[in-house]
Amino acid sequence: MIGFRAQTGISNVVSDWLDLARGLAAVEVLAFHSYQLMFMEKLPDESYGPAIRAVYSMLWAISANGPAAVLVFFVLSGYLVGGPALVRSSQGRLNAVDYFSARLSRLYLVLLPALTISFCLYISARQSTGWQTYVSSHQDVYNSALIFRAPVSAAAAICNGLFLQSIACSEFAGNAALWSLSNEFWYYVLFFALISVRKKPAYVAMIVVVFGLFALAEHHDASGTHVGLKFIFFFFIWCLGVIAYAVVAPAWAWCCGFLLSATGLYLLTMKGLFPQWAAFSMAVGLGTTAVIVAIDHLKVSLPSFLHAGRELAKFSFSLYAIHYPILLLLNATAASDRQEFTFASVGLNASFILSCLLTATIFYFMFESRTPAVRDWLKAVMVRSWAGGRAFQSAVIASMPYALASDRGVAGPATTAFGMAPRQAEPPQEHLAAAAAQVPMVLLNDGQALPQLGLGVWQIDNAIAPEVVTSAINAGYRLIDTAAGYGNESGVGMALRRARNQFYITTKLRNEDQGYDRTMRAFEASAARLQVDIVDLYLIHWPCPQQGAYLETWRALVELRKQGCVRSIGVSNFVADHLERIIHESGVVPAVNQIELHPAFQQRELRNIHERYGIVTQAWSPLGQGAALADPRISAIAERCGRSPAQIVLRWHLESGTIAIPKSANVARMAENIDLFGFELTSDDHAVISRLDRHDGRIGPDPAAYGRIGLLRRLSRRISRS
Repeated sequence: MIGFRAQTGISNVVSDWLDLARGLAAVEVLAFHSYQLMFMEKLPDESYGPAIRAVYSMLWAISANGPAAVLVFFVLSGYLVGGPALVRSSQGRLNAVDYFSARLSRLYLVLLPALTISFCLYISARQSTGWQTYVSSHQDVYNSALIFRAPVSAAAAICNGLFLQSIACSEFAGNAALWSLSNEFWYYVLFFALISVRKKPAYVAMIVVVFGLFALAEHHDASGTHVGLKFIFFFFIWCLGVIAYAVVAPAWAWCCGFLLSATGLYLLTMKGLFPQWAAFSMAVGLGTTAVIVAIDHLKVSLPSFLHAGRELAKFSFSLYAIHYPILLLLNATAASDRQEFTFASVGLNASFILSCLLTATIFYFMFESRTPAVRDWLKAVMVRSWAGGRAFQSAVIASMPYALASDRGVAGPATTAFGMAPRQAEPPQEHLAAAAAQVPMVLLNDGQALPQLGLGVWQIDNAIAPEVVTSAINAGYRLIDTAAGYGNESGVGMALRRARNQFYITTKLRNEDQGYDRTMRAFEASAARLQVDIVDLYLIHWPCPQQGAYLETWRALVELRKQGCVRSIGVSNFVADHLERIIHESGVVPAVNQIELHPAFQQRELRNIHERYGIVTQAWSPLGQGAALADPRISAIAERCGRSPAQIVLRWHLESGTIAIPKSANVARMAENIDLFGFELTSDDHAVISRLDRHDGRIGPDPAAYGRIGLLRRLSRRISRS
């Protein structure tokens, strides 16, 4: 069956490979430009010995694929950005504020300082005594220096400013990587307009404008390299990544599609209808897409010896932006008179590459790592300038598909999810919007997000569950945590039925329903009781290791997510051994582990494992069933802050990055538990709470022993199976 994906998020298997590919592509571009600038893309002639010729031939073979690496970068970007955007758009969960704040902060927080630094490095290179010697032997660099002396029309200046394609790029940045970063934003704009035009026909004008800019760039391309045409052509290659992500099809359909595409490309090239650069670009794009699809279908895990290579992806964006001007300066100052092909030149070239890697790492920590904070600020600016009112802000909050706070998942201590100071007094009719705006969203490892504060409904009778959940909704809660074992799913579903799109539902599998087939049937029953088509988060309630079925149960949850029945999957009460087993044997990391967590039982070792795998910690019994509230040290902090002990403990959870789900049926206590903003804990407060941890602080059952099925349950299971 061929169709669109029903959920966002990629498997860890694919993610590992993509991280490695992104990092290697950036290093390949660096190696290409390094060889290009130092050795002018030439090889030693016959006058050099066979050893030198062999070494340089190998170097050129390794580093000559820089243009192809840029194309790989395009396909990966389309897969990681455009694909999820298309899926969210088909679900009605895509909005301009979240989309563009993420893209603007991601690109221009890197591009603007990179251009500034590039210009300074270029001026420094020009002042070097070796500049003239260097440019006289590098004709491309010499010719690009003439651009500043050439007349520039207003239209050409617009192209240069928007696309960095001539003056900015060729003069002092000079590399296809920076050019690709600059025009990629216009792909984001164009793609958003294309997939949103059915909602707002005005986006047609945006599409026309962007294509018009591409045509303008082509018209004013003095170098004759068809830069504007490449803008359009590379956009279609970018869209190959979108298709690989968004389209679900059997392996035979993908194979037929790739074979037909390759055959068509070959025929067009043979007939001269495709220029050589276009045929090469399309072949690389199709090949990259085919590899991504193959990895996704075959589930081939990244070998352990390549795991370290994934870290390169963290700095790849910065490396793209900053490496070329550094290489230009190093070559002009240190290698301007090196015309010979020697082993010493190879060593010098290697030192240049290492210098770029080190500088890119520093650049990352100075600029790119600040992206989440800039994203929050941009969201606040967009909401204020585009809307100018709370109504629009509330609508945006309700439709946000993923992290409102930051890519790391937690908003600042005294701000709303948009980075603005919370309002303490709101009119009653706006109370929901105000409270919801203040609760940060936590980004999960599958691309979904959950509010960082929710309501647990354990021990809430099904008869009063609709009333309790309605009260929670009125207090501003958007996350409701229930379970099949609580016996109140139907009551929760009744309360949320009228406002499904504004809330997040978590439910859990009964222990006696573990096993692949039973899990699939149990989920259908839970979804029916909740009256939903899709559950936001589905958890295995307890590992029940004595049953030995939690691995098969986990595989059932993975399948439910693939089918689009759930947005995120996770576990509850799993310890390190259980987590390691399901991750290593299934290749899928849980998005959440819901565990007992409160000041007297802080589970630091388990939380460290969560952090290693990118699992979000969710705390049940976050107040220690009230025990933490009686501690005099908590009371002292509460008195200083002018808050209740419960608010102090819940604030501690939020500042620790934990999702807390306190249970209450009391309306006043619900309002108190969500009123956690406008104050923050000090480092001393955190130190005091840290010392409350005890080895015997567990209140609930031990996961290693809990979940044994009694005689009556075993009999009932056998009867039901028969």
